[in-house]
Amino acid sequence: MLAAQARGQGRDLTLRQLALLAAVYQCEQPPTVRALAAELGLSKPVISRAIDALEGLELCRRLPDPNDRRSVVVQKTVRGSVFVDRLVGSFRGLNAPA
Repeated sequence: MLAAQARGQGRDLTLRQLALLAAVYQCEQPPTVRALAAELGLSKPVISRAIDALEGLELCRRLPDPNDRRSVVVQKTVRGSVFVDRLVGSFRGLNAPA
């Protein structure tokens, strides 16, 4: 997977998008945009732009927070889960003895 991305097969994700994706997928419950901004030390508009890109790739989705209608949560998707699992597997493969 990493090699395919390095060769330009598929869309590149920025480091910010990857960090956001990692933060979302490490949470058991869908995090709010506000919580993600605080965790990553970024503004909510910056987080929102990154989520826009990730939503376009169907790697996550925004939903109204069921506990607070003023907030938005970022939910995992099946496609995103597969992407993250493959990405983690690719990194593990880099550490394999030759």
